[in-house]
Amino acid sequence: MRLGFLFFLWLCVAAFGQEDAAVASSTGSAFRDTVFIKQIYRDTVYIQPAPIIDTIYVNDSKRIPNNSPETRDSSMAITSNEQAAVSRYIPKNDSSLHKNSFILQVDAISLLVSTLDHPAVDIALEIPFTLKHSLLLGFAYAKKYPDSTGYSDTFNSIYSGDISQITFGFAYRYCFRPTAATKFIEFGTHYVQRKSNYDNSWDNTNYINDRPHSEHKIHHGAQAFAHFGLLRRGDRMGLALLGGLAYNYVPTFNDEILKGHGFYITRGIQLDTKINVSVGIL
Repeated sequence: MRLGFLFFLWLCVAAFGQEDAAVASSTGSAFRDTVFIKQIYRDTVYIQPAPIIDTIYVNDSKRIPNNSPETRDSSMAITSNEQAAVSRYIPKNDSSLHKNSFILQVDAISLLVSTLDHPAVDIALEIPFTLKHSLLLGFAYAKKYPDSTGYSDTFNSIYSGDISQITFGFAYRYCFRPTAATKFIEFGTHYVQRKSNYDNSWDNTNYINDRPHSEHKIHHGAQAFAHFGLLRRGDRMGLALLGGLAYNYVPTFNDEILKGHGFYITRGIQLDTKINVSVGIL
């Protein structure tokens, strides 16, 4: 009797436990939580910088051997002597040179001649288009006097007065490299105005006078020239050593009086040697 009662009580407890579990399952009373997932969107943006363009000139005849100190790892320090050796082989990066809008050039030799002998001025205004190409507007003035010592065979002591000349025109200059130190050539043409203002003291005498007679005239002509030179330029100042030939064509002028003259005012071929000091403007 007692055993049957205990069995019945166990069945009741089991039945109530199953009911509670079913209710809990249907009502969703199980433990729950909210998980937030942060989404990160990633992408790669490529920014293309403006290309840096420069010109490096390499002299193959002076190439550095592969086993030289200059080819060592970049993390190793380079001594000052080694750096000087590198600079002998790698030309200076001169592409950052400031290009002036105008460059005024003055010939130092003509100024020296003016102080020592005959007046002479030779100037030019350079208009550079690039570091290799430029246009020059030139002006020159020169005057010669009778000189019984310097030109005893021609324009000598029997003459009094002077011969003066003005030239102006343009030229094209080409620099072989757009660097601070470079070679260049230039060629151009000038208008020539030559003024003869001299007297032959043997005129109207009984002397045999086969030399050019007295003359007071203005003659017109042209000049063509070509020069080769070496140029060293900075951002503002520059120095050029150049030489070449010019040809003066003045058809109405009696060239005999200038026989033997080779500079500034000549009968034809003219030797040009200049030391141009230049200053950048604007």
